[in-house]
Formats: sequence, C-alpha cells, structure tokens
Amino acid sequence: MILLIVLGGSMFAGVFFASGGMLAIQTLLNDLGIPAWGVIALILLLTFVAGFVLDLISVVLIVIPIAMPLVLNLGFDPIWFCIAFLVVLQTSYLTPPMAPSIFYLRAVAPPEITLRHMYSGVIPFIVLQIITLVVVLVFPELATWLPDVLLG
Repeated sequence: MILLIVLGGSMFAGVFFASGGMLAIQTLLNDLGIPAWGVIALILLLTFVAGFVLDLISVVLIVIPIAMPLVLNLGFDPIWFCIAFLVVLQTSYLTPPMAPSIFYLRAVAPPEITLRHMYSGVIPFIVLQIITLVVVLVFPELATWLPDVLLG
C-alpha cells in the first residue's frame, strides 16, 4: 500500500514537470514579485495546512517535488529547508482543529481523558515546535551542523 502511495506521488511529480507546471509556478512567483523568504514562508504555510488533512507521506510526495526546485533556485540550503519543512509538518500534526496525532492518542487513551484535555495538553508542545522552527529559520547552521560533521 505504501509503495502505491509512493508510485502515485512519483507519477504526480512526473506529470507536473512534463506538463510545464514547475515553469508556470516559477513564472507566477517572479511576476508577483514575492521575495525569496516569502516563497519559503508560502511553502511552509501550505505544508502546515496540508498537514491538517493529509498524512505525512502524501504531504511529502506532493509538496517536496514542487518546492525543492524552487528552494534550490532561490539559493537556500536543501537540508536546512527539509528540516524546517519537517518541523512545520510535525507541528501541523499536533495543531487543532484536525490534529491527527491527538486522534491517534485518543484511540488508546482511557475514557476519562477527553479531547479537551488532549487539546489543552498539546499547547506547550506546539509552542516548543514554533520556537524550534524560529530557531531553525533564524540560525540555519544549527540545522546543517550535524550533517556537516557526519558528511564532512
């Protein structure tokens, strides 16, 4: 089943590129005059919203093939962007109204723990995720330090 999802994502990316979708997006962003950081913010915002309703693999397979060429064209580090992307995706999984992670926990939680308890209990973690995202965005070298050490 997972391989079918990966196959579908790969087919989507292939058709998108072959039909000129990437060129259309790049032209649109250039015509609108959105600065580089605005493009990154837009991609991360779309990822956040997509994480409400789609599972992790689907979001990655839809957004990354479109976003990575844009990120590379803008001159950003791809490792840094992927770290920021995953932090945003993880935050969207914790954030109400959908909060897929909370619904997974609800299935195994005792009956006396309500969704209201879970929603209020996740707030500190959302705040920590946002702080982490800001730190990664402001100090990109923190996201790339370990890969630089491991890979040289």
